[in-house]
Amino acid sequence: MKKPIDQKNSRKTLAAFLLSFLVTVPTLAFDENSPGVVSIFGAGSFESPRFEFHNSNGVSTGVANIPEFQPSLWYVAQWKKINELQPGSMFRNSAHAVDPVLGVAKFAFPTANNESHIWTFEDPKTKKQVVELYGQHGWVDSVGGSNVFLQREIPDNENAKLDYPIELQLKAKISSRSILPNANAKPGAVMGQFISGFTVHYTDPLSGAVQNIFLQINHAESVGGDPVYRGCYRHGESIEMVYGANLNDKNFTSASANGPLENANYNINKYVCDLVTKPLDCTDGVKQWKHYFSADAKNLKNWKLNGYYIGIETQDRMGLSTNPQQGTAALAVQLSDVKILKDKSQAPYDCASYVAPPPPISTGQFCSGMHTIKWQCGGSGSPGAGWNQADNGCFHIDAGASETCGSPVVTVPTPAPVAPATPGTSGQFCSGTHEILWKCGLSQSPGATWKDAGGGCFHFDNGTALTCGGAQSPTPAPISNPVATIDAGTSNGQFCSGTTQVLWKCGVQQNAGAGWKDAGDGCYHYNSGAQPICSGSLPAPTPAPVPVPTPAPISSQPTSVGQFCDGTHEIKWQCGLSQPPRVAWKNAGSGCYHFDSGEAAACGGAVATPPPTSTVTTGQFCEGKQEIKWKCGLSQPPGPNWKNAGGGCFHLNNGLSVNCN
Repeated sequence: MKKPIDQKNSRKTLAAFLLSFLVTVPTLAFDENSPGVVSIFGAGSFESPRFEFHNSNGVSTGVANIPEFQPSLWYVAQWKKINELQPGSMFRNSAHAVDPVLGVAKFAFPTANNESHIWTFEDPKTKKQVVELYGQHGWVDSVGGSNVFLQREIPDNENAKLDYPIELQLKAKISSRSILPNANAKPGAVMGQFISGFTVHYTDPLSGAVQNIFLQINHAESVGGDPVYRGCYRHGESIEMVYGANLNDKNFTSASANGPLENANYNINKYVCDLVTKPLDCTDGVKQWKHYFSADAKNLKNWKLNGYYIGIETQDRMGLSTNPQQGTAALAVQLSDVKILKDKSQAPYDCASYVAPPPPISTGQFCSGMHTIKWQCGGSGSPGAGWNQADNGCFHIDAGASETCGSPVVTVPTPAPVAPATPGTSGQFCSGTHEILWKCGLSQSPGATWKDAGGGCFHFDNGTALTCGGAQSPTPAPISNPVATIDAGTSNGQFCSGTTQVLWKCGVQQNAGAGWKDAGDGCYHYNSGAQPICSGSLPAPTPAPVPVPTPAPISSQPTSVGQFCDGTHEIKWQCGLSQPPRVAWKNAGSGCYHFDSGEAAACGGAVATPPPTSTVTTGQFCEGKQEIKWKCGLSQPPGPNWKNAGGGCFHLNNGLSVNCN
C-alpha cells in the first residue's frame, strides 16, 4: 500500500493494515465554474491518449506515436511487472479491446502476456476520454506489490498550497475484478487495490526544513474494508513518511461491466489533518519510536501538493517474484474527469478544530480455552451491559463455554454453512499480549493453523506482538543517550526483557566483547537468552526460591545511574550501592538495582491518564492454561504485578489454574 512517488522517480513499500466495515458519507462537490474555484492541474483531465511511458525504475521509454494529439500531461508509471507496458505496443480500434458500454477502444496498449493493459475510449454520450487500467498477478515483498498508475505533476505555485479547501474529483468504476486466494493462502497475499496518492511537502516555519510525505486515499479494497496505515522509515539522514486511509468517503465495492461510471470526491485537507493529529510508527530497521507532528503542522499554509497518481495494485504471492502463487488476482478500473479543485471563496482551512470521524464498527469472536470471547471494535461507546473495554475502541465479553470452543458441557447448534462473502472481513484483536488474527465470511478454513470460530469466522493466534503490549524481542532498543559516568570506571548489571536476561555494561571505551551491542555513550548490552530468573523455564517440581545475598558495600566505585528501554517501558538503574535506593527498586546483583518506571514517551510509549470512572468491574478468563484476572474502572494498578491494559483496566497473570485445563 505504501507507494511513494517523487516526481518521475517512484518506489514503494507494503503497508500493514486493519480491515473493517465502511460507512460511506457523501460530501458536496466543488463546482469548477463557481467564482473562487481554480483547477490545480490547470488543464483538462485526460485530454489526450498520447501518454509517456515509464518503466519500473522511473525511466521514460518513449511517448505513444499518435500525431493527431498533443502529448498528454499524464504519464504511465508501473512497478514490479514481468512484462512492462510500452508505447510501441499500441493498437488502434482493436477487436480485442471492447467494452459493453463504451464500445471499441480507440487506442489499446497491452503487454504480450496480458499482464497489464491501458485502453482509451471516447464516451459516446459525453465525448470525453475514458481510460481503463488493468493488471493481474504480481508479488508483494518489503517494498510493496505490483502496480499500473497514471501520474501527473502538480505546478509549484500558490494554488498547490492547502490553505483553502482542496478536493479530488473523479468518475470511476471497477469494470472487472477476480480475487481468488487458495485455501492455504497467507492473509493479505492475494489482493487488489484501487488508490490515489499525493506527494505532499510540509515546510517547518521555524527551520525551513521540508519533509516529503506520501499520502494515499483508498478507493477500493478487494478483501473488503478500509486500509489504515501510518508509518515512517529512516534511510540514512532522511525520514520517509507514509499515510493511507479512507475517512468514510466513497468506496467502490463491486465490479460492474455494464454499469455507469460513478462520481466521487475527497477533501484532501481533512486527510492531512487526520495525518497530523495522530503519531506515526517509525523505525530505522532496529529501533522503533513514534513521530508526533508539531502544532505548526496543523496550519495548512505550511503544506503544499507536489505530485499525484491514480491506479491499481495486484498481487497473488509474497516474497520473491518466483515464489509459488497463492491464488489469482486481476483488477480493472475505468477513469474519467479526474480533477483537483481549490475553492478560495470558502474560509481558510485549518486543522486546529479537526475532529476525526468515528471508526467503523467490526465484530467477531475467538476461543479462550473452552469459552467464546465475543468482541466489537469501533463505535462511540460500550455495546452494552457485561462488555469490558479492551482499549483502542474495542470491547469484549465472555459468552461462556461453547461447543465450538471444545466444551462438552454446553450444547450449541451447529451453524449453517456460510457462503463465501464478497467481500469478506478480516482484522486482528489482542488477547493478553497475543495478537489474534480473524477472518469472517468464509465457508472453509483459510489455512492449516486457522481455527473455526463458527458462523463462517476463523481465528489464528499470531503470537506475542508489540501492539498488544508484548515485550520487544530479542533485545530492547536502548535510549540513544543514556546517562553514565564513564570516567568513574565500569558499572554493570542485568534486567529481564520478557523471559530473556539482558546484561549491560557502562563506562567501556570499546566493545565489551563478542555478542555485545553498542548502546551509545560507552554502554553495551548483551542478550544472554532465556533464564529461569526471568521465568524462562518452569522446572517441575518448582524448587523453593533461593534468597539473594545482600551485596557488600562497594567503596571502590562511585554511584552511576542510567536507563534503558524495555519495549515501551523505561528501566532506570543505579550501581555502586549497598542497599536499594528506595521502595520498589529490585536487586540486580553486584551493587546494582533497577526500577520499571512504566510507559515513557522516550521509549515510544503513549502515556495517557485514563478518565475516572465510578464503577469498578472485575473478572477473569483463560489464556491457554493461564488464568488472567482483570479489573476495570481504576486510575492506578490495584497491586504489584498488575499490568496496565488501557482505558482504566489492569490485568494479572494468576498462573496455571485447574479452571483453565
